[in-house]
Amino acid sequence: MTAPLQDGADPNHRPGAALGQWLADTLTIARHEARQLFYSSLTLIFQVWFLLALAICIFLVADFYTTDLATFDLQWTFLPWVALVMAPALAMRAFAESPGDRGLELMMSLPVPSSAIVAGKWLAGTLVLLLTLAMTAPFVFTVGYLGNPDWGIATTGYLGAALLVAVFYAMAIQAAAFSKDHVVAYVSGLAALTALLLIGWDTAAKVLGTGPAAEFVSSLITISPKYWLDRMAQGRIELAAVATMLLLIAAALAGATWMIERRRMAQPTDLQTWALGFLAVLGAVILLSGTARLPLSLDLTAAQEFTLHKETRAVAVAAPEGIEIDFYYSEDETKIPARIRQHAKRVRNLLHEIAGQAGGRIKVVEHRTSEDTEVEENASAAGVRRIPMSSGDSFILGAVFRHADRQGVIPYFDEERAELLEYDLALAINALGRKTTPRIGLLSPLLRSSNAQIPREGLAMLEDLKRNYDVAIIPHFSDELPDGLDALIVIDARILKRSMLYSIDQHLMAGRGLIVMLDPYPRFNRAGLAVKPNPGGEINDITDLLAKYGARYRGDEVVGDVALAALVTGSDGRQLNYPFWLRAKRSALSSRHPVTASLNELLFSEAGGIDIDASNKSAVALVETTEDRSGVLPRDEFKEANTDKLVADFKPSGGKARVIAAAIAGPYESAFHGPPPEDGPSEPSKDEEPAASSEPEPTQSTEKATPPNETEPPKKPKAHIPDTKAAGLFVVADADWLFDPMALQAVSVGKHSVMRPLNDNAAFLINLAEYATGNPRLIGIRSRSALRRPFTRVADMLKEAQARYRSQEADYVERIASVEGAIAKVLETTGAKSAEQLPDALLTETRDLRTKLLPFRRELRRIRRSMREDVEVLGLRLTLLNLFGGPLLALLFAAFMWKLRRRRCLAAVSPK
Repeated sequence: MTAPLQDGADPNHRPGAALGQWLADTLTIARHEARQLFYSSLTLIFQVWFLLALAICIFLVADFYTTDLATFDLQWTFLPWVALVMAPALAMRAFAESPGDRGLELMMSLPVPSSAIVAGKWLAGTLVLLLTLAMTAPFVFTVGYLGNPDWGIATTGYLGAALLVAVFYAMAIQAAAFSKDHVVAYVSGLAALTALLLIGWDTAAKVLGTGPAAEFVSSLITISPKYWLDRMAQGRIELAAVATMLLLIAAALAGATWMIERRRMAQPTDLQTWALGFLAVLGAVILLSGTARLPLSLDLTAAQEFTLHKETRAVAVAAPEGIEIDFYYSEDETKIPARIRQHAKRVRNLLHEIAGQAGGRIKVVEHRTSEDTEVEENASAAGVRRIPMSSGDSFILGAVFRHADRQGVIPYFDEERAELLEYDLALAINALGRKTTPRIGLLSPLLRSSNAQIPREGLAMLEDLKRNYDVAIIPHFSDELPDGLDALIVIDARILKRSMLYSIDQHLMAGRGLIVMLDPYPRFNRAGLAVKPNPGGEINDITDLLAKYGARYRGDEVVGDVALAALVTGSDGRQLNYPFWLRAKRSALSSRHPVTASLNELLFSEAGGIDIDASNKSAVALVETTEDRSGVLPRDEFKEANTDKLVADFKPSGGKARVIAAAIAGPYESAFHGPPPEDGPSEPSKDEEPAASSEPEPTQSTEKATPPNETEPPKKPKAHIPDTKAAGLFVVADADWLFDPMALQAVSVGKHSVMRPLNDNAAFLINLAEYATGNPRLIGIRSRSALRRPFTRVADMLKEAQARYRSQEADYVERIASVEGAIAKVLETTGAKSAEQLPDALLTETRDLRTKLLPFRRELRRIRRSMREDVEVLGLRLTLLNLFGGPLLALLFAAFMWKLRRRRCLAAVSPK
């Protein structure tokens, strides 16, 4: 049964008919405007200059090719500034009244809503801008060709860029609607977009200084499209970002519609109009500020950097009841850089997200601090630091974690450690729930007992270990290991007493973890060069123990690999691929073992090799070289030769992959049949004994020491353990990877220095420790971080060129070395300190020898220039491709549109 119509109702009215008509009108206007724009030669000029300016900024101003980063960051840095100038230029004639042009007047007279006119013009202009953005395809090709970018980050970056240009054009349309003159429209649009862009930049708040105005501008950062582009370019699509951009577009188009409607009705712009406009803008600002708090986001990064790891969720769920996190952050944000403010918000959001997973067991309390307040004093007393800035100001950004009588602190959430933020938080929460702290022993001649409390210079990685574990420093001349160790790390300890070797053996037989690092050519411990431990028939050193367990250490040779060669600086200052510094990427790391499964890159220096039994199913090669491009050089050749000669002498032998690090799970048999009968130092095979040895020192731990009990009875001898079914044994044929130059970069933060990871070496050490202590829970969280993405093609080209010219280079290096050796021999024989002190005959001979060097050096320089020639030519070609590729695409599109228009015109005038 049909309901009767009401009086005056339209019998043809259908729900949504008005909206449908509006959409039809909008699309009609959009098609008309798009034809006008695409057929105009001015659009071609606009696109060519837009693309050329962007390419010049990326490749000539910022010199993209020298960054060695396969990312789109530079494009997103310059795009807002290029669009700032170009968008108003495209929109300035949208509502201009030019003499002799009646197009706008005709459109205004049509029975079409003003909102449809504005929306149609905006759609057409935005389409031109999006098409222009798509013409940056040569840069996409360039980045993909040079390296392996994160395409998820690229996708979100382009989405953010598309929204940004849409917002810019909407603002430019609004500015054009305010004036009938196109010059005024351009200047107004440029000013409005500049203000909108500067809001998302630190300088705006800094210029205003302190006070209400600065605080107000600082709070408006979330309104700026640049702010959201920066966030989306990190690899995530946030609902807040999309909503803010769409609301900005809607607000701008609404303002333009209002002005066009007043123009159509011939209403003057009076004070009341400006007051209403101001109130509308204020309402839009309040609404936009609210959208920034929308929580939903989509993480498209390859490593899922912005998604809580399952182990983080497990830590939160398993957290004990009553954990309280005090989050301290400076109240005055006006002087804090935007990237730090953005990082602080991420810290805050992540803390609340983890607390939300804990079901009420974790409580986050926020404290906004200011100088000379009780809140700041409490933060300082708990260990949170005030961080000074170059401007002379300072800020606080840290947290204190409490549960019962236990307390932990993160003094400063360093923005340089943003990739490890989730791990740091999960670790701090997990530590509060631990009933006992695992105890790790460090046995090494590189460490003194005092290093349990005082950091050892050059080994900052060990400080991370001490923060996570109770670390005991064991003097390497001790008789035995202390009781209560959950794991033992032996670092390049070449001379140990037999009783200590037996104690290490029994430690492993008891099912506890053992990590051994040995180095054939220790770069940072030159004293170790005097001793060459190699496995023999008897148990004389640590390598004999390893051989009994199934890992035979090859310490008389250094492993190299052309495919894994790292870039180093040669003796002449040029960069070359050094095959003995192994840059082990994912393909060289085992995906079978949790310790390396999630790592991205490790760096080793002049490492040795490890032979493991292929039939042993419990043995896993954690790090290994390639089969066909690896080889070895005798260890002794490294003592005198320089980098250039070592590179020239290296010849890949192929045939097998060399193992650099290995894990053996057992079962093991004890290397001893019982306690050793004598208690003296072992006698490893060596060239000479060290000149001096340290006196025995007491074992010290990072935990508080307890006073010794003088009446404690002597220890009873322990029963011998003949074997064990399971334990964790790890062997690494290098120790230099632990040192700061190989793994960490010092970054100054005021008076303090923080260490920023250069690769996954630090994560590798903590992974080994966690697995050895039986707690591999947090390995996945820390190892998920995305590292820098270099130009792999450039590195491969350098390696290929080096391999192609290696024999020629080696020949000339040998000739130069021979002539320089002859000159040195003349000086040595005569006892002269310089050539000028030689007799005339010998001086002439020396000069002849040096003259003989000139063609050799000239040819060597030519060969080395040839090595980089292909790389430099590639850089030039890619620069030209990007400078002219985009404009060429614009020209091709213009030619296509011209041909299409000509065809339509001919079809219209031709007889049917």
